[in-house]
Amino acid sequence: MVCSECGATAAAMKTGFWIAEGDAAEEWPMCEDCFGEVVDEVFIVPGPVACWGRCSGCLEWFSVRDLVDVKAGAGGRGDAPGGTCRACHEIELGRCAM
Repeated sequence: MVCSECGATAAAMKTGFWIAEGDAAEEWPMCEDCFGEVVDEVFIVPGPVACWGRCSGCLEWFSVRDLVDVKAGAGGRGDAPGGTCRACHEIELGRCAM
């Protein structure tokens, strides 16, 4: 996705509309930084589907919110987002005893 405000890209972004525009409001994707600047002026629109990505360590599927380093198209199948789940990230950092 591409942020409508700054052009940043990410595998998933919040989609919102400006409350002041009322019924004429259009929906716009926004990155976390841009959303943070207008959080009191916009309403988040629920998306039609949840966004899932695949962990490069354990190969399981997770919500992109649960992946530490989400990258667009890094999950393989169908150009899905990918990254590292929190558990695999902890193992990489040596904080988890297996």
